[in-house]
Amino acid sequence: MKIFVFGSSITSSYWNGAATYYRGIYKQLHSLGHEVTFAEPDAYGRQQKRDAGDFSYVNEVELETDWTLAGFRMALVPE
Repeated sequence: MKIFVFGSSITSSYWNGAATYYRGIYKQLHSLGHEVTFAEPDAYGRQQKRDAGDFSYVNEVELETDWTLAGFRMALVPE
């Protein structure tokens, strides 16, 4: 199953205590054969404060501050 998630951050726990829960859940889903894509905004400087670790179990999409549908499409479609 392909799963698409909007969340605060998967790669940074800075101002984001839920990151550890996200990681455990999505790592287990990946081990069961599911494909997880996690979309996160660039908020609170989290992209500059990433945690060390292997996040290969999830596809990460960084959203710009533009949360409109057009901005979302631009984030998903590589240039």
